[in-house]
Amino acid sequence: MGFLTKKRRRSSRNRSLLGSLPLVRWFGPGLTAAGVLTAVFGVITGRIDLSALDQYRGETAPIALRPISLRELGEKTADTIRIGTFNIKQFADAKANDATVMQRIAQIVNEVDLLAIQEVMAQGRPIDRLVSMMNQSVGQQRYASLVSVPIGRTSHKESYAYVWDTSRISHLPDTAYVVDDAGDLMHREPYVASFQVRLPAGERRRPFQFTLINVHTDPDEVSGRSNELNALDDVFESVRYYEYQTRGERDYLLLGDLNAQVTAFAELGEIQGVVSLVGNQITNLAGTKSIDHILIDRFETTEVISGRTVVVDLVDHFGITQKEAAAISDHLPVIAEFSAYELPEQQNVATGPQNAGQR
Repeated sequence: MGFLTKKRRRSSRNRSLLGSLPLVRWFGPGLTAAGVLTAVFGVITGRIDLSALDQYRGETAPIALRPISLRELGEKTADTIRIGTFNIKQFADAKANDATVMQRIAQIVNEVDLLAIQEVMAQGRPIDRLVSMMNQSVGQQRYASLVSVPIGRTSHKESYAYVWDTSRISHLPDTAYVVDDAGDLMHREPYVASFQVRLPAGERRRPFQFTLINVHTDPDEVSGRSNELNALDDVFESVRYYEYQTRGERDYLLLGDLNAQVTAFAELGEIQGVVSLVGNQITNLAGTKSIDHILIDRFETTEVISGRTVVVDLVDHFGITQKEAAAISDHLPVIAEFSAYELPEQQNVATGPQNAGQR
């Protein structure tokens, strides 16, 4: 059985949210039901098996043909926010002690309002160092972070992190937790947290509020019977069911290193309306793979700005060599822009968190 638990930063304390039910998964012609993590919420969740994910891609955000420099994205504006994801390969003490590398990572963080990071090691010390360095550079406590407990089945463990600009983004208290995978379906369980745009005083429009699901799949477990992408669909539906029932949240971004292109999303790609804003853009430094993604439900998260999702070319952006870029990571940052204000969901589509799991 599977369930969600709260885990405070660098804490091992677990707390069940809503109990659990026995693991139930039925297979038949055209039928998949009762996702293992959704079971905790007391519902038998049917798989929504409609059109394939990739046929929606162009409707949400036109696909760029190449990674670009952030200069091409332009300056940040008050009416939009930028959310990014970046797998910083083996982000441990050695990299955190490299001043040049850290300055370049800080520049990437500075270009977004919130960055989800994967492969954080050394008990989160590199994130502490990064945030401290950035706050010192601006002379105030402007940047903040969340770091999960180290996660993994083996002695090699990684943490997830979120780093954000507190002048633009607020973390909603008591909303950060690691998905507890009691069935051991994933090597590294995702890390969830909710945020809200910080608007100027007197602004009458509602700020964009959203939940992030930070993911790093095991590259050896994204195919075959143990495919982690067949667990991630249950994670997505479980998280949005819980967040909608407890806080009325409707906007969810699953982002990170999925180690899969959109045509290999398996059951994750069968959820109605869920699309990758990255599509088939190359996201690794070697220029060979499309594996880092930002997924949304296009029927609910209408705040996404079409055509404003980019993959950052580290070599071009910093004017450095391939070898120097590899010292930062073997992945490229992915950034998407959203409205800073809540927008209405599509009213003509019978879907949403309240209908999650229905056929």
